[in-house]
Amino acid sequence: MSGRLIITTKKSYCPWNAANVERVLRDERLERERLERQQSEEDQSSSKRRHEPQGHINLFPEAREAEIRLTHGTSNNVEKKNCNGILPVPLGGD
Repeated sequence: MSGRLIITTKKSYCPWNAANVERVLRDERLERERLERQQSEEDQSSSKRRHEPQGHINLFPEAREAEIRLTHGTSNNVEKKNCNGILPVPLGGD
């Protein structure tokens, strides 16, 4: 005997206690399963979102409206006040 007291095995937090080892392994397994379930749910939801039809997103609605006004030759007083003498340039496209 080394003459030192070994009391850690009697403590509830002892890492060498068989019950604690089993509890840690069980908790790690449950956490892995939870993460796998969460990942599979995210994959399923992202695959559903990926296959949904996406509408056209118009990033420049003012430019499109200005192009339509220029091609049709219509204008109004509100447009003249907003443009301050600078005409919008048609962007081409359809």
